[in-house]
Amino acid sequence: MIKVLSLLGSHLTYPEIWNLQKSLVEKVARREHDETIIFCEHETTITAGRRAKAENLLHAKCPVYEIERGGDFTLHSPGQLVIYPILRLTDRFAGIKEYLNFCENVLIDFLILKGLNAGRFGPTGVWIQRVDGKVLKIASVGISVRKWITYHGMALNVSNDLRSFGAIRPCDFDSAIMTSLQDQGIEMSLSSVQRELLDLFRDHLNSATAEFELVADPSFVSDEAHQLISSSSPLAI
Repeated sequence: MIKVLSLLGSHLTYPEIWNLQKSLVEKVARREHDETIIFCEHETTITAGRRAKAENLLHAKCPVYEIERGGDFTLHSPGQLVIYPILRLTDRFAGIKEYLNFCENVLIDFLILKGLNAGRFGPTGVWIQRVDGKVLKIASVGISVRKWITYHGMALNVSNDLRSFGAIRPCDFDSAIMTSLQDQGIEMSLSSVQRELLDLFRDHLNSATAEFELVADPSFVSDEAHQLISSSSPLAI
């Protein structure tokens, strides 16, 4: 069973949700908790992956956190839908590369359904190609694996202010390379995008495993999430 944890509107901070992920990783590894897919929205925050290059951080007017995922600097801000799958890697995928492809494919399929020419047109993440041939990045993908449990994940630009990306050089590019659904003329709420992505998660995971049940459990948000956060070890930031 996979639980769906929607934290949209919860006002939890980036460190709290980061702590929640790590708590879930430990519990899922010990098989004390179901695998979980977290959907959330962050306050304006910059994260530095394990391969972050100092020159790609241009200025920081918001918190910057060094985290466990791969990749360079990523910027989160309101209007961006962030998805953190906490899954047993070896139970569901042949390896890390297949899991990364799975993350990208869910987003690519969603964007194609919205009429966008989406694919792997750039070095990492998910990109779109406009009719004039210009390639733009619309989603970032960066994962980590601990005890064969996945965490961190995907960030899809929905209606976020793209000017915020001016703080970094995404994938060594100028920040003008970034786009969003809204920038492409597609107006959707984060909750609507979440609902459609859940169907695609279900489809993709059904094809990879014999048994899969996706459960949206609103009580998990108010009770278990806060319990996990309060019982987590303090972060060293």
